[in-house]
Parts: sequence; C-alpha cells; structure tokens
Amino acid sequence: MDEVYERHAKLLKDCFMALSSSSVLVAGLGGLGSFVAELLTRIGVGHLFLVDYKVVDEPDLNRQILYTREDLGKRKVEAAKNRLSLINPKVNIEGVFGKIEEIEFPDVDVIVDCLDTFKSRFFLEKVAWKKRLPMVHGGVLGFTGQITVLFPGKTRRLSEIFPDAQDVESPQVFPSAVALVAAQQVSETIKLICGYEDSLLLNRLLVIDTLAATFDEIIIR
Repeated sequence: MDEVYERHAKLLKDCFMALSSSSVLVAGLGGLGSFVAELLTRIGVGHLFLVDYKVVDEPDLNRQILYTREDLGKRKVEAAKNRLSLINPKVNIEGVFGKIEEIEFPDVDVIVDCLDTFKSRFFLEKVAWKKRLPMVHGGVLGFTGQITVLFPGKTRRLSEIFPDAQDVESPQVFPSAVALVAAQQVSETIKLICGYEDSLLLNRLLVIDTLAATFDEIIIR
C-alpha cells in the first residue's frame, strides 16, 4: 500500500482495490471540478478523465484551486493534469479539451457533473442515461449549493427535478460553498464505486447554505 493512502485506506477496507481500478469522468474544471479532481487524485482513483474547453483567467483564481497565476491563459485541462500528476503520479489522468456536447465519450464508471449551465448538464444526463451510468450532480450559486446522485432506473432525472431551470450569466459564487459541495460530490462518487448504496443521495437533494450554516435534505418524489 502506498504511504500516501495510509490515512484512509483502512476506512475503505475491501473497496480500495475497486477504487484503484475505477474510472471517473469529471465534467468541467472550474470551481467544483478543481476540488473534485484534486480530492479524487489524492484518494487514489485509478483513472481520471478531465473535460473542459476553457482557459484559466483571473476571476477563476478565487475558487479554482488547481490553478495559479502562472496558469493564466493556459487550457484548464493541461494545467490541471500537470498539477494533479505532481500530487499523485500513480493516477492515470487524461485531459479532454472540448465541450461536453462535442467530445468522444470515454468508458467510465461514474460521471461527476461539475458544469456551470443546465443546458450542458441536461446533455450530460442524456449521455448518462444512454450509457446507464450514475451521475453525481453538484451546483453552486451565491452562498448555497446542492448535490444529488442521478442513477438510471433508480432516480428521477435532473431535467425532471429542475424542468424550468434558467442559467445565470456570470454568477456570483462564494468559494467555501464550492468547497463543501465538491467535497460531498467526492464522497458520493466514492460510495458509488464502493457499493455503499444505502447511504447515497438517491432521490434526495442535499442543499447547503453556508451563510445560514444549514444543511437541508429535500426528498424527491
């Protein structure tokens, strides 16, 4: 066992081998995607596919922890891969440059939705349903965020939960809300890989309000 994993490997017990051979796609390398990709790398997933079509700009630096000023103007997929490879070179990391609607979708075990528009999320969901893959959704606006796990045949679709969702142009996002939502997305991803289905956020929407310091659960009927 690699020493980098010694503080959490026993917690995952028999699941650790499954984790090290798993494949996860992180859709979007902004605030959520940065945290999610780094935590999954540190925990030790086997293969990470990182999808994004943007370059790093200055407003990203308040919450997108993978990047520094030296990365300004670089493709996020390249900057992220370089940073993550330094953190844990044993994780196989592939950067996929392009919009989620345009890429050739790789074979993975779990999809993590770290996108910033519902239009792209709904497209990603169609892919998940077609491939019968679980998708861990996360979203943040202002001081609040939400997380749920979408699973074909077991849950409602995101497009059913938020049928009238409207995207916000240049939304205000508080960094600590991003961190909390991303951390829970990673927990749900690990539970999916490990088969801890009883505790998954299936047909449950967790809403976090960092300003009010509240965690609320909404049951999705």
